[in-house]
Amino acid sequence: MTVLFLDTETTGVHDDRRAWEISMIRRVADADDTTITVFVHIDDIDLDHADPKGLDVGRFYQRHPAFGAALGPDQHHLSEREAAEIVDEWTAGAEIFGVRPRFDTVTLANALRRHRREPRWWRDPVDITELARGWMLAHGQLPRRNPEALSEQCGIDIPTPDLRHTAYGDAEWVLRWYDHLHAPALTANTTSTGLGRPGQQGHPEVASCASGAPEHLSVAIAQ
Repeated sequence: MTVLFLDTETTGVHDDRRAWEISMIRRVADADDTTITVFVHIDDIDLDHADPKGLDVGRFYQRHPAFGAALGPDQHHLSEREAAEIVDEWTAGAEIFGVRPRFDTVTLANALRRHRREPRWWRDPVDITELARGWMLAHGQLPRRNPEALSEQCGIDIPTPDLRHTAYGDAEWVLRWYDHLHAPALTANTTSTGLGRPGQQGHPEVASCASGAPEHLSVAIAQ
């Protein structure tokens, strides 16, 4: 089973919102985790109908490459068509985890359909906060409602301010939280787990992350 940790930054919360940043961390058994972040060309994100407050949440004008931000490792600046191709390939058959991930999957499903593709991920996405609530209850504690407070209650640091509300920062947060909840012999009274690159927290079944993307990515980018 492929597991995918996903987050998007969007032009708002309205029904016709578009993703301008997409980050995915993909985990396959007996292989290293792989990471990709895509910034979508501004011509493809319908800025005329964007919510300025929604753009501010993700610091759109400070972080989008169209306004001078430099691309980092595993980051790409692509058209929505190219982004949809990558999303389709990375999510096919994958179980998706996120913080309130249906918001992200609905956004991406609409993007896929604009380019004559249908979502191929496995069943409904899993909200990591629901798993965390069950984990806290199993340990005899009343879970907090706010995702940030719940994360810290579980012993997981929230992303630092420079990473919070970035697609990668929030996807990596979900990965750390997932690994923590699935680690053996944990109790609810755990030491806080700090922010790190994917794979630093360890996973009982999968090797640590190495930077880079699957070979098919180079084909998509070259188009």
